[in-house]
Amino acid sequence: VLVTAGGNIMKVWDILAGGRLIQSVSNHSKPITCLAMDPEGGRVISGSLDHHLKVYDMAEYRVRYSFDYTQPILSCAVSPEAGTVAVGMASGLLTVRARNLKNAGEKAMVVAKRAPRAGTYHYFVRGQREVASEDDFRVEHVRKARLAPYDKLLKAFNYGAALDASLSTAQPQVVVSVLHELTLRDALRIALSGRDDVTLLPMLRFLCKYIPDQAFASLLCDCGHVLLELYTTVLGRSTEVDELFWKLRWRVHEVLALDAELLRLQGALELILAASVSRSDE
Repeated sequence: VLVTAGGNIMKVWDILAGGRLIQSVSNHSKPITCLAMDPEGGRVISGSLDHHLKVYDMAEYRVRYSFDYTQPILSCAVSPEAGTVAVGMASGLLTVRARNLKNAGEKAMVVAKRAPRAGTYHYFVRGQREVASEDDFRVEHVRKARLAPYDKLLKAFNYGAALDASLSTAQPQVVVSVLHELTLRDALRIALSGRDDVTLLPMLRFLCKYIPDQAFASLLCDCGHVLLELYTTVLGRSTEVDELFWKLRWRVHEVLALDAELLRLQGALELILAASVSRSDE
């Protein structure tokens, strides 16, 4: 008897009868990649790309047992005593299964079960009571990162509330990122307008604290200009707001004075370096 496989069809031939086809079996949904026969010749094992390993009874040519694997099967083999099955998968993993002895001395294997019919109760609860063994590959469930409150508000186009939510984090990188996003959306003026003294104070405090930082200075200066355009007409109505605007003015003057001093220092260093280079050339 010769057993061959082509596509998802397994065929059994009688060599002594001149190569007569005895039986053709198709129980895989994808091509069969490997075949193996136990030493006694009573059963044939087939592995396929559909992740299934099937054991056939050669007397009746039907599936007696079925095993489900996590990867496409590329190779399989049976031990000489027919008690162990080795399976090689596409991921490079090798799985070895050994049959347990029963009371009568027979070796137990998992009997193939009929798949539940779609739409039934058993179809929807299938697999919920299964317990993974130690050699099974477990897929970890990774939860998606939840959006921060300011990201959700940005998605909802609630720009003012998104800016307030970022200010409440007390993280300058987060606030600057939200301001940058508002600038790209041309919504900075929308987010800063319509504020009273209570909602305006956190933004002014943030500007006064972080505008000297060169990494944020350019963007925060643009925000300061927008605030002056929006709230110049209401200056004098809140003492705290007026004090913060004056403080912001002095901080900008300090930054400009520091920049001027650095430019003078740079010019002096360039003169010294130019003089040293000319002397070395002479």
